[in-house]
Amino acid sequence: GVSVPTDKEIYFLDVSWLEACASGNKALETDFPRQQVSYNPTCDTIYSTAMGNVREISRGLRRVRSTGAEDVADPSLTAALAGRPLSRALSDPPPVVPAPVADMEPHISPPLSEGIFTGLVLGMAGWPHDMEAQIVEQICTNGGSAAHGIGSNINALMTGKPNMCLCWGNGPPVFATPAQVPLVTVQWLQACIAEQTLHPSSAFPHFEPGKHPMPLSSMSKFVIRITGLQQDRKSSRERWRLEELVQVLGAAVAQQNTRRSELTHIVCAEPSLLQSSFAELAAKRQIPLVSVQWLLDSFRLGSLQPDGKYGISGISGISGISG
Repeated sequence: GVSVPTDKEIYFLDVSWLEACASGNKALETDFPRQQVSYNPTCDTIYSTAMGNVREISRGLRRVRSTGAEDVADPSLTAALAGRPLSRALSDPPPVVPAPVADMEPHISPPLSEGIFTGLVLGMAGWPHDMEAQIVEQICTNGGSAAHGIGSNINALMTGKPNMCLCWGNGPPVFATPAQVPLVTVQWLQACIAEQTLHPSSAFPHFEPGKHPMPLSSMSKFVIRITGLQQDRKSSRERWRLEELVQVLGAAVAQQNTRRSELTHIVCAEPSLLQSSFAELAAKRQIPLVSVQWLLDSFRLGSLQPDGKYGISGISGISGISG
């Protein structure tokens, strides 16, 4: 028991809050579960209740890991939430964190209309509290129910019986993941909504959380042009997915107004569709001209792969990697 007569507001936090603060950024108290604290004697409880001084912390356990050499600061999800490609990071498969006890239940937001997610419950784990509402709205306005409001308490999330777990970021989750529930990313969610198609999570590599931390600091200064695609709807979707992957890896996507002198790499999806101007540019400025596999392997292996191994000669394109 703890006896605390005081006029100051008190937070009861898990010790992991100190670990999170030690990583360099002040962690939110509301992201950590309350300890089981009882007041003794009884008058302390009455006193604190009357003064309104005790705030119960009911958020799920969230652990913040120290990162490795390839890690960089996690960027905002603003781009993805606006329907644009997203970059995001976590790192080297973390030690599995035992899931906290399911001492709370997730909030279930019901569907607001029929849509692509009709009949599905999409769970949300590890999301910052201030970003959950935007994602919940997208799920519910497209026919799904959202189980949320439990931080990273995966056991609590499971009581909502989700069909899928929508994870924060593109790296490995920081909680012990249940084998029976597929894990998906916000890019999967955005692709399903944009194309009104319920894609399998395996349709593209970054539709599932990777096994390694993202983005890669070694790619942070790259400006990459995607080329060698048809001018049709299917190819437009493939280009979008590849540009998303570029940003997940931490590089920038070259736009129409990007100066040629700024390009660091040209990724060619289909060599037979490569414009001669790009081949000449690559040769003149000694810009690596590589296949899509360079991006895929860098994501799969969690490290920048040497571009010399991925010249476009003999490459068959990207068939079989898009869904």
